[in-house]
Amino acid sequence: MPKESTQTTHPRRTITKTTEATREQICKDHFLDQMSVKEICTKYDLADNTVRGILDRFRETDEIAYKPRGGARNVKIKEDHSNYLIHLINAEKHVLTLRQLRGKLMENFPSDFPSESSLSLTAINRHLKKQKQHIQK
Repeated sequence: MPKESTQTTHPRRTITKTTEATREQICKDHFLDQMSVKEICTKYDLADNTVRGILDRFRETDEIAYKPRGGARNVKIKEDHSNYLIHLINAEKHVLTLRQLRGKLMENFPSDFPSESSLSLTAINRHLKKQKQHIQK
């Protein structure tokens, strides 16, 4: 007979963006009023990683604003890039890896993709998922 867990399970919190006012209040609660992270989590119904991130950012940069997301979000795979990718995949019978596709794009469009960091594998994958209907099975 399986043992019953003694830990209580908490329902998953929905991800909500904290307002700047809430972030400021969290910093005041912790640094001025000496509230613990656990108390702040309970008060604002936030995950401890969220609270720690806010406090760490304030401690390191003296700012409460959101930090920008990492990585480039501006990769533009244009129509000619897309047509080339689809042609390659259909010609090679679907045996090219994302790395190979990136290499081919960099070879044929060097001014658009001068380095590997200018085109992520994730961007290619995301683009190809949108273009599924054009890829022959």
